Amino acid sequence: MAAGVLFWPSRVGVTRCRGERLLAGLLALWGAHRIVIQFMTIATGSTGYLAVHAVFITLYFLSTFAVIIMVLERARSESERLHERLREAERLATAGELAAGMAHEIRNPLAAIVNATALLTDETGLTAEERSSTLAALRTEARRLNRILSDFLQLARPQQARRAPGDIREVVQHVSALIRDDRSRAPRVDVRVAVDPTVPRFAFDRDQVTQVLWNVALNGVEAMNGRGRLSLEVARKNDDVALAVSDTGPGIPSERLARVFEPFYTGKPNGSGLGLTIAERIVVAHGGRIEIDSQPGRGTRVTLLFPLEAA
Repeated sequence: MAAGVLFWPSRVGVTRCRGERLLAGLLALWGAHRIVIQFMTIATGSTGYLAVHAVFITLYFLSTFAVIIMVLERARSESERLHERLREAERLATAGELAAGMAHEIRNPLAAIVNATALLTDETGLTAEERSSTLAALRTEARRLNRILSDFLQLARPQQARRAPGDIREVVQHVSALIRDDRSRAPRVDVRVAVDPTVPRFAFDRDQVTQVLWNVALNGVEAMNGRGRLSLEVARKNDDVALAVSDTGPGIPSERLARVFEPFYTGKPNGSGLGLTIAERIVVAHGGRIEIDSQPGRGTRVTLLFPLEAA
């Protein structure tokens, strides 16, 4: 009985101690059983004798079972504690990687801004044309730095998707018009749009999907250096709406294709490496996914899949 009292868990509010409670109770019963039989006179081989020993054997096996439960509960508790420490370590590692990537990305535009301001400080050392060129470079790097910071803030604090029933055709037509009108980045890009008229309306966040489609389309334009064919297609694929963006650029090598969704990973000299990361997060928030099919020399096709059941 004393052993039962010692094994009874003293932690208040702990629910994962069934094995300890069961073992403590069985030990107390075992002790009570041993005390009772000391004051009983039972003939060997009698029914009472067999019953007493049956109870003893039952308590023995139940106590063994309780020990097994207690060991498993403690092992599970320890495993959960280790998993939580592992998740915390992974979160810290991710935060460290993001901070390192952010520092790397902002270092280049900051260095360019510092150099430009140093040149502008010397009023006699620059011609009017050189001063104008330096000011233009300063504005370009400042806008680039602002874009990097904006992308990072959106990655760190994503907005919840505000889905409402809408027509995806309107988004496609809007983005295609923006690309056609952007002659500075797409001077010789042939934009083609193909929309399946049977695609139904479904629920999506218009602003977020427009941002995703614009980023993906702009990646295609930049991959073609402003020259080539960009195709925007909308079709129904099983229970999803498939929004595909295809370009005739050089394609993506397989070793880079596996990393395109990593934060700060980019193959462009002035890219932030956050565009596709944010795009994937937005599409996943809609319950969808992104598929990329690309081969060197054959262009790239990015397909955004949005589920119709979200409507």
